[in-house]
Amino acid sequence: MYLSPNFEMKKKICIITKHAPINYGSILQSIAIQHVLENNDYEPIIINYIRPDSIGVKGEISSLNTKSTWRKNIIKRGVYLFVRIPQTLLADNKFSMWRNKYLHLTKRYKSIKELLKDKPRADVYLTGSDQVWSKHGNGEYDPAYFLEFCNETDKRVAYAASIGSHNIDEKLDNHTIHLLKKYRHITVRECDAKNVLANNCIDSLVVLDPTMLIKKDEWLKILPGKVINRKFILLYQIHSDRVTTEKALMLSKITGYPIVRVCTRYDQAVKPGKPRVLPSLAEIISMFANAKYIVTDSFHGTAFAVNFNIPFIMNLSKDGSDTTRQKSLLSQVGLENRTDENVQRLVSDKIDWKNVNNILDIQRKKSYETLVRMIED
Repeated sequence: MYLSPNFEMKKKICIITKHAPINYGSILQSIAIQHVLENNDYEPIIINYIRPDSIGVKGEISSLNTKSTWRKNIIKRGVYLFVRIPQTLLADNKFSMWRNKYLHLTKRYKSIKELLKDKPRADVYLTGSDQVWSKHGNGEYDPAYFLEFCNETDKRVAYAASIGSHNIDEKLDNHTIHLLKKYRHITVRECDAKNVLANNCIDSLVVLDPTMLIKKDEWLKILPGKVINRKFILLYQIHSDRVTTEKALMLSKITGYPIVRVCTRYDQAVKPGKPRVLPSLAEIISMFANAKYIVTDSFHGTAFAVNFNIPFIMNLSKDGSDTTRQKSLLSQVGLENRTDENVQRLVSDKIDWKNVNNILDIQRKKSYETLVRMIED
């Protein structure tokens, strides 16, 4: 094949991110970064790295080992696994189908050894968003997400990487610091992550989550679904915290709107609200776009509410776990009050969406330009 002297091959961007959990935010942020890169004439591909202990039966056993309430009693362990495993396998199948449908994937990799042996070829290797730099269930960082499999000459960048937990190590271990210093550019999603890196003499910038680089109208084109004309409160809850549900019930009492609950397991369907078990990605986007209110304890639930201009209530866990990301996002757009315990006050306190959108437009432009500059530099 003849190529003209002016022909330029598209740059291939290999992305490693948390694309495989049974979590809508994880797969939607993967779709988002892929879409943004494609729109800028790059060739993105997701490294299909999925640890065996992060999905299916092994994933549930790994998760159980982090739950002190269930793991210490053999009967409770048995009940937990008996209830969870069949539902997890069903959800895994659904999310696997969506990954194969919407994401450009490499072959499957199960370990850092497989990546070191035969990594995919690319012009740039990008650590993507979500909690890629959080510790795994075994209490250790996964070097794959720090691009340990790359060669010395490979270009490494990170976009909106998240450490996730509130219990962030102020002093990273020497090997992790060594890997981070091999990156050409690093951007993170939270201010706390930026501070941790700075404490370890590593520069970074804070940028928007990939889902927020795409506006509402464009999301509805990427994942077109039916318009929902009825009024409802969307309850998007990922933790078993009764306070989140109580806030939704109070909001329903005040407004008269029914609750629609997103469920990834059938046992969640017995909780208050009309259950939607494993709705499609298009339906999730439609529910985010058409809800009158959103009640959530999730980072991405909050991100979509802000991005789509839907009034929302954010519930932060009492023990402070998993709140770093949400607090950082809310502070960026001046909506820290949306975690108020007084639901009536939140209903009365109207959000200045014009101001929020002005901030988002500035942050979106800065984040987008930073992403392109990292790749081209």
